[in-house]
Amino acid sequence: MKTTALSPRRWIDACLQKALNALGGRQAPPTQPAPAPERLGAPPQVLGPLRLTLGTGCRVSDRITFSGRGAGDEVPELFVGRNVDIGWETTIAVGRRVTLGDNVRIAGRAVLAGYPGHPQDPAAWAADLPGANLPNGGTGVGDIVLEDEVWLSTGVVVGAGVRIGRGTVVAAGSVVTHDLPPMVLAGGIPARVIRPLAPNPSGHRL
Repeated sequence: MKTTALSPRRWIDACLQKALNALGGRQAPPTQPAPAPERLGAPPQVLGPLRLTLGTGCRVSDRITFSGRGAGDEVPELFVGRNVDIGWETTIAVGRRVTLGDNVRIAGRAVLAGYPGHPQDPAAWAADLPGANLPNGGTGVGDIVLEDEVWLSTGVVVGAGVRIGRGTVVAAGSVVTHDLPPMVLAGGIPARVIRPLAPNPSGHRL
């Protein structure tokens, strides 16, 4: 039997409709046509409080995790622009806000870590306390911004407080701990600029 993958928006609407039907209620018909369907795997796993905005034409692969930090005062926000690919087994952990610009590409098993998973103190994590302060007064919590047309290769890790400039490509297995400028190839642990990327006459990056 042929099946059609649902976008997160349609998947959520379907779940709400089932719940309303179970309660004998009805859902009002949409006032505007639904956007074109996205190519998706299973719906992403969403953990903790999180406000999610997903642009049109996005593609989300299987085994994706979106998590929001539960210890903050505000609801974390994940904003995904238009025509974005998020690859298999990628995790996006939102401390305050994570922004993915239009046409961003994230390959499989990438991690965007906007907050620490646990405090550094062994007694605190043994007690299952939320991420606590780091040395020198830091919290390990920060915004992450991938500007338009950024490409993260397989297994890239991006830390809190990082902004990656438009059109930049990050090599596989890199760990990005500081801002990267637009239109460069970067790589390594920590990631450093390898060389600039200049568009050729056909518009492709070289």
